[in-house]
Amino acid sequence: QTDKIDALIGDIAQHTQSSLALQTGDLIRAVLFKMPEGQANRLLLVVHHLVIDGISWRILLEDLESLLVQHSQQLALQLKPKTSSFAQWTTSEVEAL
Repeated sequence: QTDKIDALIGDIAQHTQSSLALQTGDLIRAVLFKMPEGQANRLLLVVHHLVIDGISWRILLEDLESLLVQHSQQLALQLKPKTSSFAQWTTSEVEAL
């Protein structure tokens, strides 16, 4: 049973990833896999490589984890304050030179 589910998830993941199309603006997809009783649901996020980088993925995943923990504990959903924008960061780096 588990092997069949994993294979199906793999097929859907591959199809979802191949459905991204820069020409039409289809750059992000999300799929929620509702798993059988006793297994945690799974969320697949597929984002075109021109939209997000490794650092941004880390920030996004930290925020999602924070929201999931808060939700599971029935707390008000709240994210950490926004950090500096890329424009602010590059300006400060150039001024430092």
